[in-house]
Formats: sequence, structure tokens, C-alpha cells
Amino acid sequence: MTDVTFPKSGARIAPRKFVDAYRTAKSVLACRTRHVDISSEPHFDEAGTTYFREQLQRTRNYLEYGSGGSTVLADQQVQTLVSVDSDAHYLGAVRRKLSADATGIRETHRAATKLIYVNIGFTVAWGMPAYTRLTRRRIHRMDSFPTDGSADA
Repeated sequence: MTDVTFPKSGARIAPRKFVDAYRTAKSVLACRTRHVDISSEPHFDEAGTTYFREQLQRTRNYLEYGSGGSTVLADQQVQTLVSVDSDAHYLGAVRRKLSADATGIRETHRAATKLIYVNIGFTVAWGMPAYTRLTRRRIHRMDSFPTDGSADA
């Protein structure tokens, strides 16, 4: 990409790799410097939370992708809990919340809990990947290629 100069302002458009590096640094710093307060309630609307609670009452083994308030609530009601998350910092905050609740604040801690961090690269809000564009380097680092839909389609 060549540099382009605007005549009035003299501003230059930065090459893509510098924009990506800036975006990465900004995301990493934001994630590492913010305090994460994990709620004891899931991030659902009222009807969704009611339905979720009803389902948990009949559930013994619980697996989720994406941890948070639903993990805290499920930890109180199920026997086995497995939660997978792509943000190590946020998962650490969930782990601390569950530990704090188990040491006296909450007496109903029942679940055998396993919290799993899956490294999908840099993430932004809600554990979404910061980079969605494939590059040769990213393709080379992948172990598998998830697809959405039939292989015959």
C-alpha cells in the first residue's frame, strides 16, 4: 500500500499493518487494565433469565462457551460445570468470583467446576476475535479450519 497525502490537512493514511498493531495494543491494554466485575446473574433479559433458571433446575451436567453470570448461577445448581472462554483475563475474574463465593459468601457451592481457556488470538468485547481477516501467517498457525455448513454445499 502506498502512502496517500491529503492536500489540506497533510494527514497520511497509515499502512494496514500499523493500524492492526495499534488496534492490538489498544485492545490488550484495555483488557489488562480494566477491573472486571462478574455479576451473579446472567446477561439475559428477564424472561431469558427465568427460562435459564428453570432449565438449570433440571440440569446435572452443564457445558457453556462464554463465561460470566451464567457460570456463577450454574455453579450454584449443577453437579458438573465446564465453561470455555477465549478471554483469559475475564476467565480469571470468573474464577476469582467463584472462589470468593465458595469461601463463605455463598453456602450452596456444589459444582465440580472446570474453567478452560482457549487461545483464539487477541479478543475484543465478548471474546470475539480482534482479527477476522485471514492472512498466510494465521492460516499457517491454525490446527483446523472450522466450517459453517455442509462440506457438500
